[in-house]
Amino acid sequence: MATPNLAPLLMIPVLGWLVWRRVRRQFGRQPFRPKAQMMRLVLLGLVAAGMVCLAFAQTMFAAAIGIGMGGGASIGVINLKLTRFEWAADGDFYYPHPYVGAALSLLLVGRLLYRAAILEGMSSFISQPPPSVGQSPLTMGLFALLVGYYVAYLAGLMLVRSRHLSNTQ
Repeated sequence: MATPNLAPLLMIPVLGWLVWRRVRRQFGRQPFRPKAQMMRLVLLGLVAAGMVCLAFAQTMFAAAIGIGMGGGASIGVINLKLTRFEWAADGDFYYPHPYVGAALSLLLVGRLLYRAAILEGMSSFISQPPPSVGQSPLTMGLFALLVGYYVAYLAGLMLVRSRHLSNTQ
């Protein structure tokens, strides 16, 4: 008798918890954490550079990555304009527009759930077999959208805070 693969079932609560943490971070007052934000910016910058290299290496991803990065950066700049800042004695804080980041995160999660459903057994309803994992330009474009958004938004946050600090000294 074949044993069922429990790995996907065990990953569902972990992924749910990660998504909940990400969406929760989009609401309310957030403290400026320059070191953590700079670390995220550097890591996401490396991911973005890797995606650009991938776009040159595999041309089927070039348009999706380009459109995703450009669109994400544009949304990041718009969200930065919607962000409120608070410079208080107990620290510096910002209030991100709650629905922009949450919508982008849920968009990616929805796409990943759709891909998982297609790859797991709903492909009998589709006339063509779906592309293998990691071969979907739409998924890559949505990932590029998130990376572009967070790189632009984090860079903007660092710039706004540095301008504030230079004006107060």
